[in-house]
Amino acid sequence: AHLVANYLEKHSDPLIGEAIAQAFRVKYQYLKEQTLPPGAIMSALYEMVAGAVSVTAARQVAAQALLAYLFESCDIFEDAAQPA
Repeated sequence: AHLVANYLEKHSDPLIGEAIAQAFRVKYQYLKEQTLPPGAIMSALYEMVAGAVSVTAARQVAAQALLAYLFESCDIFEDAAQPA
């Protein structure tokens, strides 16, 4: 996640991080409205990044890093419900 953060901080377009987050916000809301379980939502978000076909290990790591960054840094996903 920190590598993604560093990349976005140094990117020539200062709004690229927000544009990426917005794309994931929209996709997440769409998936959530389908009442999919959390695992299916995560799989769909992963597929959005990595693609639906067999991908290289490097692409898998990049996809996981981006998703980790988004979960860690952005308000696009809900926190897990806390037990009462």
